[in-house]
Amino acid sequence: MHAAHGIFAADKGWELVGAIGAAALALAAVGPGRFSIDHAVGARRPTAVPR
Repeated sequence: MHAAHGIFAADKGWELVGAIGAAALALAAVGPGRFSIDHAVGARRPTAVPR
């Protein structure tokens, strides 16, 4: 759909779609880590209690 219009977003190209896709692939490869919402609000999983 976007490939025929070229790369530039001003010409309805695929620039934005490519950037969003690259960001999604990067997050899928390495995980969110410190950029996750859980990290931002301080949510932690409860640790296992040793018996």
